[in-house]
Amino acid sequence: MKSSDWIPYFILRAKPEAVLPEIKTYQGFIDKMDAADAVVLELAATYDMFRGMGSDHKEAIQRLRRKKGAKCEGGNEAAAIQLLQTLGLPTK
Repeated sequence: MKSSDWIPYFILRAKPEAVLPEIKTYQGFIDKMDAADAVVLELAATYDMFRGMGSDHKEAIQRLRRKKGAKCEGGNEAAAIQLLQTLGLPTK
């Protein structure tokens, strides 16, 4: 598949028989991410990646804005941070 800016991406789906019984433990988190807007989920994942690389909140936000630009506008950045908080991931 290709995005609107012609960058290829892939969607992977597990076959039902590949789903482990432990999935129930994570189903609530999965449902929250599945319900999120794709741009919000992208911003949340990028911010979390920067945090995982050692950036504090302020630096992660700066890097996110630099990398994702206009995608951070219109409340998307705040929604991404809220999603991460809902998932119990660090945001401050």
